[in-house]
Amino acid sequence: MTMQATSANAWRREGIYYKKNNIYIDVVETTNVVFSSKGTVLKTDVSGSINVKCELSGMPECKFGMNDKLFLQRTNINEKGISIDDTKFHQCVKLNKFDKVREM
Repeated sequence: MTMQATSANAWRREGIYYKKNNIYIDVVETTNVVFSSKGTVLKTDVSGSINVKCELSGMPECKFGMNDKLFLQRTNINEKGISIDDTKFHQCVKLNKFDKVREM
């Protein structure tokens, strides 16, 4: 509500300045596999997270892309993509733009 009324962002103070603009992106994945006593794979799953540390001056708009399964299917690319579900985004992410890109 604050952003709509005043264009202010409660999550980022004004006047932020860094000597060097840096952004660090860590992709952390965990793989779980359950085997039977005979060595047969019974269950597998992979979960992960993307952690971002931002050291950018001001209020720049950054756009990132990833190997999205839905995008690959739309473009007829025969590669395995990632399935995105159970997502949690920082409040600075413009969700309407994220959903719009995914629907293309």
